[in-house]
Amino acid sequence: MIQKIKHLLKKIPGSYDISCLISDPKMEFKNWLEYFDLKRRFGGKKKHTGERRGKLLIISLMGNLTSVAKMEILLAKSADFAGLEPVVLTNRWSWANRFYRAFGIKSFVYFDDFLAEARKHVNHAEVEKASHHIKTFDELMGYSFNGVNTGKYICSSLVRKTYSGVVEMDDPETQKKIREYLVETSINTMAALKIYEKHNPDAVLFLERGYTPYGEFFDVALNNKLNVVQWCGSHKSNSIILKRYNKNNQDQHPASLSPKTWNHLEELKWDAQKSKAIKEELFKNYASGEWFSDVGTQVRVKMSGADEVKKELGLDLSKKTAIVFSHLFWDATFFWGEDIFTNYREWFVETVKAACKNDKLNWVLKLHPANVVKLNRDGYKGELVEKQSIRESIGKLPPHIKVLEPSTKISTYSLFKVMDYCVTVRGTIGIESAMFGIPVFTAGTGRYDNHGFTIDSPNVEEYMKKMGKIETYPALTPHQIELAQKFAYGTFVLRPFDLKSISVEYAKDKKATQHVKFLAKNLEDLKHAEDVTAFGEWLVHSKDEDYVNESKL
Repeated sequence: MIQKIKHLLKKIPGSYDISCLISDPKMEFKNWLEYFDLKRRFGGKKKHTGERRGKLLIISLMGNLTSVAKMEILLAKSADFAGLEPVVLTNRWSWANRFYRAFGIKSFVYFDDFLAEARKHVNHAEVEKASHHIKTFDELMGYSFNGVNTGKYICSSLVRKTYSGVVEMDDPETQKKIREYLVETSINTMAALKIYEKHNPDAVLFLERGYTPYGEFFDVALNNKLNVVQWCGSHKSNSIILKRYNKNNQDQHPASLSPKTWNHLEELKWDAQKSKAIKEELFKNYASGEWFSDVGTQVRVKMSGADEVKKELGLDLSKKTAIVFSHLFWDATFFWGEDIFTNYREWFVETVKAACKNDKLNWVLKLHPANVVKLNRDGYKGELVEKQSIRESIGKLPPHIKVLEPSTKISTYSLFKVMDYCVTVRGTIGIESAMFGIPVFTAGTGRYDNHGFTIDSPNVEEYMKKMGKIETYPALTPHQIELAQKFAYGTFVLRPFDLKSISVEYAKDKKATQHVKFLAKNLEDLKHAEDVTAFGEWLVHSKDEDYVNESKL
């Protein structure tokens, strides 16, 4: 098998890394076969003949994630047809580079090539000095280097690697990692500055933007007032979300609604037909298992009736029920808005403590279902940090608190039938719950807070008071429900960018394996595809923060 691959490699220009052949030669051979098929269909000699409007720099540093590369290729070719030259920032040994070349994209910037020079421009003594002055978490979060919020990206990267959700500032190993990250992020920042200076892009495209080194490139792009766009997965297959960022909205969630989008929705005449449409959008995606299938949130679950759920959870039928929807403590931490607690773990622990004291209602702790897929992908075998937090900070839970495991067979949709209160920091579940008139208590900004249908708290003290008397809050008013449904309509109907020339689907396996396939037959077919034209038009000609499918208004 390896000899066959080596024979194929001789036909391909450029560097390649053969080390991965030993670990999974069958997959490698499959990738090469797909490469040749794509090259045959899309790698023609035809060049862009229209007026060039500048460059699009694509931050593509994920290596062998070829499924991601295919999505980036679609967007790159959209930009190419719209007049922006696609330039790919990548690592020299990345497998994904082959797929770009298959489509005739040959402009690459190798991140590796800039690191040595960038290192010379970092004063290591100054960085070391700064590390000794950073004693607290807040000081680390607030640390910046050359106008880049490197401290925040260090914190996010630390908790992602440790799965703890907490930056243990007193831990010697953590202190060592912080010092290493301070140097690394400083070098990355200098490399980003040099790359932007040399290649002078007009627009920059991101998938990831919250960890190092992506965050450094994101901040430098914003500081240079470039056309900065992030794409990410949607709540359903075959669609993505597109958000344009600037210094004013840089902490907003990509699926949030801009003031312009929200103002338009507020003024929209709401009727029973639209209300039905957004409810059906939720139901059909939950019922089919498509709801955020990129992380397998509704795989192997069942839709159950209220009585069945109450019985399975052992709820006291004489009491109301509050459900706490935990976040992944270690993923996308510190990305969006401002939290009133230090981190998701502290919020969860303090909320559970409040629940222990308030036995006037049933409490259900819904552990995030994405734990299953994401931890399987990472090969993590340790204890769930949510359970560890309960064990270490609380101990045995009282009988009025139940725990729903990430692998529960109860569909999240079924919980709307038994839930009287929803508790979250800023999870998507807050939008869904409010649609059905369920009061939503938030503990952070950056998504849907302060839009008239949530119960927000400015600080921990106010939040804890609310938890102590949560059962006294009434259901949402018809006006609040309408606002929530409008927001949901904007989020789940208007915001998704529907894909036509490429299919993106996820297997219902332990890792929610992604399958991406080009549906367009050839380059000419791709050029005139509806989605390709739409993205190019929005990228080049629009200044709106949100991509909105206006045909669905």
